[in-house]
Amino acid sequence: MPSKIQSLRQKAFQLQCGRCWYCGVQMWRESPSELPNVNERSASRLRCTAEHLVAQRDGGKHEPSNVVAACAHCNQTRHKRKNPPEPLTYLSNVRKRVSLGRWHHSWVREYGLLPATCMSHRV
Repeated sequence: MPSKIQSLRQKAFQLQCGRCWYCGVQMWRESPSELPNVNERSASRLRCTAEHLVAQRDGGKHEPSNVVAACAHCNQTRHKRKNPPEPLTYLSNVRKRVSLGRWHHSWVREYGLLPATCMSHRV
């Protein structure tokens, strides 16, 4: 039986049509083979993770309104910063870099894993 966070991640993945909340890239949930033509090592960056919009340490709960699906690259890049930006600020920065082709490796766009235009987001 999946844990609460696993269930929330799965629900967010489905609501977001399998796309990262930040960058819009197509993610995989169960196996890297869900992404055609992508080798397993490269696909690890596109693994679906659960992202708390309000961090647990700041009182954020395991609730549908607080958990979105984010690719491992976006989630890890945000949290590796000394002072991670707020989710909406980070969202704006990521979308700007995606639109300039400066967020993911070129193969992500070449394989059609990014949407033609930025997705809308839920808050």
